[in-house]
Amino acid sequence: MKNLSTIFRFLIFLLLIATGAKAHATTIVIGYSKDKIVVAAESRRGDEGKSYVDDACKITALNDRFLFTISGRIDDTTGRVFGWDASEQAKAAFARVSKLPLEFTPVLDVASVWEESLLQNINDHIRPSELANLRPGQTYVDGWFLGLSPMGNIQAAYALIRTLPEAYPVRFYAPPVVDGGVPDAMKYQLQAGDRRLFEEFSKASSARAKAERLKTAELFKTWTSEESEVRLAIRMLELLIKYTESPQDVGGPIDAVELKRGGTVHWIQRKQTCKD
Repeated sequence: MKNLSTIFRFLIFLLLIATGAKAHATTIVIGYSKDKIVVAAESRRGDEGKSYVDDACKITALNDRFLFTISGRIDDTTGRVFGWDASEQAKAAFARVSKLPLEFTPVLDVASVWEESLLQNINDHIRPSELANLRPGQTYVDGWFLGLSPMGNIQAAYALIRTLPEAYPVRFYAPPVVDGGVPDAMKYQLQAGDRRLFEEFSKASSARAKAERLKTAELFKTWTSEESEVRLAIRMLELLIKYTESPQDVGGPIDAVELKRGGTVHWIQRKQTCKD
């Protein structure tokens, strides 16, 4: 019999990591443990002066045992000149590292190659008008690399591109790739999203948050044990979309995926336009 306290452990984990999370239009919830990876992401994207569209593929399967998630300035093509595409460059980084004489492509190696190539493209192709409006020290684009070792164990790594703290004109640098570690119990990360709203629903600190917590408890009873962890991630993402103060920036269909230790990528829900 499922224990409803799992819901509240989930919310506590989210609250703990939300303290350091940045506010961002993209919203992605990631969870991982020694047994499973789960990811849920919304689909909205836009460009300077253009209407938003809900076709962004923010979760990419690099193969059947390796996932990549992306937020921030995902891609840029100006005047038909390719600047960068973070997801395509993740695929290229994976393919490049896969050719090395290794049993399996380590997440840290793929993340490092991706970070290096993306940094070069951004510095070479950033629009002058966009560059002039950036803040020093801000995260420009970031990604999580999540996959399995040769023995089928969970691995995780985080990489990002950031503007220099003090530079004129502003330029970009890449901090060292972070080994995500793998906890025994499910650990949820907010890769990107509205921290204030996230904390409200994690703490159930408002009447609407308390009401939604009760609804989550009822929904939890209808989920199978196999999918409860990914369904919790989807549920939190749905709440962040529902109550966002910037509906033009976040929304659209939710893509969700899970990857079990020793298993392969399993899409729980996926837009047909996203094909890996």
